[in-house]
Amino acid sequence: MVVINDCPANITKTEAIVDLKQADSGLMHCYCYNRIMVESDYSALNDDFKDVYPKHKQKFCNEWLVNYVTQYVLNYGSCLIVIIMNMIACMVYYYMGPFSRYKTLNNQNKSIFFKIHIFGFLNFAIVPLFI
Repeated sequence: MVVINDCPANITKTEAIVDLKQADSGLMHCYCYNRIMVESDYSALNDDFKDVYPKHKQKFCNEWLVNYVTQYVLNYGSCLIVIIMNMIACMVYYYMGPFSRYKTLNNQNKSIFFKIHIFGFLNFAIVPLFI
């Protein structure tokens, strides 16, 4: 598998499609990355590789871009969701604290503090294991 930083600079369509059909070592990824991200050539999104592989109608770079963007959105989105959930939980525990009917404000605050930390632990430590 080829990492983005290890991509050769100039890969042809033929090299990319042959690699995809034979070894799939990642040259198609490098070809699409170089065309779209490095050269800013967005015509690659509509390229169906008919000139190199006539039987095929698949738009490889279009699929690649969708997968690339999805990966980044999920990666950063999951962190954002954890932060938002913690903020909402803190507000809920804070406003629901008086309904616990503790006799002292100190016990009420301890209860809220404990609930927030348990939820924070579950949200930061356990939830990312499942994502």
